[in-house]
Amino acid sequence: MSIIERLEEGTGKKIDPEHTELKTLGLNHLSWHRGFTVEGEDVWPEVIQGFIEELKKEEHPEWDPRTIEVLRMMPNYYLQYFYHTDKKLKSQCITPSLLSAGSPGMPYDAGHDSGFKACTVSDTRPFASVSVTTLLVNRCTIAGVTGLPAAGVGCAIITSAGEIWKPEQVALLTLEDVELKIDLELVWNRDNASPTLSNFISAVKRSAI
Repeated sequence: MSIIERLEEGTGKKIDPEHTELKTLGLNHLSWHRGFTVEGEDVWPEVIQGFIEELKKEEHPEWDPRTIEVLRMMPNYYLQYFYHTDKKLKSQCITPSLLSAGSPGMPYDAGHDSGFKACTVSDTRPFASVSVTTLLVNRCTIAGVTGLPAAGVGCAIITSAGEIWKPEQVALLTLEDVELKIDLELVWNRDNASPTLSNFISAVKRSAI
């Protein structure tokens, strides 16, 4: 729920977004919302208190309510890796006990965190031909996928770009002459007339031929 929606729900009044101002400290992902005004009136105390009460009602809140009570600000989502480092890293680890949630050859959703992604192997026949049982992992970070071999459970296939994310105890072996087809799609706004975008699209098309 947005700040304006929370205020409208609490006051019963319709708020014109053009008459509001959100005050934010920081840059990009390193940012905190710290103030909000409606027609020049400071309403941040009720906004932040409403946010805290909303968190307290949730079984698994995005933020620990106590953290927000101390900060009196709304941190950017990515700052959870700073304030709750252990919790966030733990949520990305795959341990043997978690494997019971899936079964061999069936999809296992290990999370939806952003970052480098592991490719999904859709055709498992090459593995089955050499008696290798596969566990497909969808929408998982490199840290999550490499958590399998780190825990002593099998091996994983990742892209070379993911090397910097692997645990120290995991060894990498480059696969040569592997016929593994991965479909990629390029999406852009056709109304964007940026020369940089056009050059990028042309370069991608040339490399795809």
